[in-house]
Amino acid sequence: MKVNATGDHPDDLVRRIQSEISSWTPERGPRWAELSRSVEKRPFQIFKVYALAAAALTVILFGAFLAMAAFNVGTLVSQPVVSQSQIHR
Repeated sequence: MKVNATGDHPDDLVRRIQSEISSWTPERGPRWAELSRSVEKRPFQIFKVYALAAAALTVILFGAFLAMAAFNVGTLVSQPVVSQSQIHR
């Protein structure tokens, strides 16, 4: 199908596109068997996605914990103990 050529009038172009669209038919019929198989596999696919996401989150959190501990950032730093050694009488 020729969509846009030099010198074509816009109405001719629109008519050709409309005739191409109206004459289009799908190459094959409905894929009910494939659709039902994909629906049956869907819970397993969702489980795989959730398991992979949980593993990635665990790795990220563990890596962040190690980085914070290595660079003494945040509450993982050992805090100095403040003692009151003077006794007031």
